[in-house]
Amino acid sequence: MVATLEKTLSETTLYPYARGTDLFFYDFNIEGRDDLIPSISEDFVTIPIKNTDNLLSKISDYSNVKINNLYVLGHGKSGELKIGSDVVNTESLIAFAKNNISFDVEKVTLLSCEVGQNVDFIKAFSNVFNCDVNYSKELVGHKSLGGSWDLDTFNFETGLTDNDSFNSSSLPFPSSVINNWEFTLSVTIDAPDIAAFVDD
Repeated sequence: MVATLEKTLSETTLYPYARGTDLFFYDFNIEGRDDLIPSISEDFVTIPIKNTDNLLSKISDYSNVKINNLYVLGHGKSGELKIGSDVVNTESLIAFAKNNISFDVEKVTLLSCEVGQNVDFIKAFSNVFNCDVNYSKELVGHKSLGGSWDLDTFNFETGLTDNDSFNSSSLPFPSSVINNWEFTLSVTIDAPDIAAFVDD
């Protein structure tokens, strides 16, 4: 009994992620961050992605960990995540895959607007992490702005899509927080981009 208890305590101390963990990566500059992020379930490890951070590099820090759920919260558009120092798209995912980093991920959830309009991007994400991917082809966010938290799921094993298999009840946030977070996760044009566009 003592030996068993000691073994259990040792495994708990040395391998805190042995049973798998839930990771939540988020854009540090996201609107309403201070209302949204603190409400995430305590079961999740939250990792901010700042302007100088590379999302894929940050995720690779957990390549030796069993990951049950991997969330990414950030602005997006068709086939593209705008988070951290680099844009994440099909090309960057293919380049990242050449590092031959192995992951043990059960499911990825992309909380970003319209990323699923490019199916190759979703397939690339699925192939890099060898798992199912939840995503949206529409606006993600508050319903008053035309957004929704209903996501489709790309099945890694079958290559098929399950429509609306993920909804707000699946989120690691209380419904009250979601109802009060009046934003969407679409890519916005900032001032420098507007100036460059006008100059052209």
